[in-house]
Amino acid sequence: MISTVRRSSTVVLALLAMLMLFAAPSFAQYPPAQANNGASSQPENPRPGDIVTVTSGGFMPGSSVNYTVTDSTGAVITSGTTTADADGNVSFTYQVPTDAPDGRSYGSVLSGTATNGSPYTTSDISTVAPAPPGELPSTGSSSMTLGIIAGAVLLGGGLLVVAGRKKNDTKVDATV
Repeated sequence: MISTVRRSSTVVLALLAMLMLFAAPSFAQYPPAQANNGASSQPENPRPGDIVTVTSGGFMPGSSVNYTVTDSTGAVITSGTTTADADGNVSFTYQVPTDAPDGRSYGSVLSGTATNGSPYTTSDISTVAPAPPGELPSTGSSSMTLGIIAGAVLLGGGLLVVAGRKKNDTKVDATV
C-alpha cells in the first residue's frame, strides 16, 4: 500500500514538474499596446532608416503646433514647430535611425491650441518592425533545453519507481 502511494506521488510530482517547465514560454513579453489620442504615424511599424509621417487634427487653424519625437530610451530624435492648416491639421516627418533595434518605440507628442482655444496635446507611438519573415525573434527558452529537463525528470521518476520496486522485492524475499 505504501509503495503504491509513493509511486503515485512520484508520478504526480513528475507530471507537475513537466507542466511547470512547459508553461514557462507563456510568460513571453510583448510590446506595450500602442497609444493613439488623435495623432497617427505612417508607417506604424517602420524599419530602420524609414521616413515616418505623423499627422493629427483638432488644432486651431493657423496656430503653431510644437512637436517632439523621442525613442523608448528617452533620447530626442527630433523636435520643432509646424503650423496647422485651414482645417486644423498638421503633419511632419522624421527618420528612424538606421541603427534602431527591432522593437524600439518612438513617441510623437504634439502640443498646441485646440479649435475651442484651450490647450491641446495629442500623441502617437510607432514601433520598429520585427525581423523579416524567416527570422523569428526568440520569445522564451529553447525547446531543446525544456526537452532535456523533461527527460531528466522522467528518468529520475523512473529510477525512483525501479528503486522502490527493488526495495519492495527485497522485503518480500526476506519474509519468504
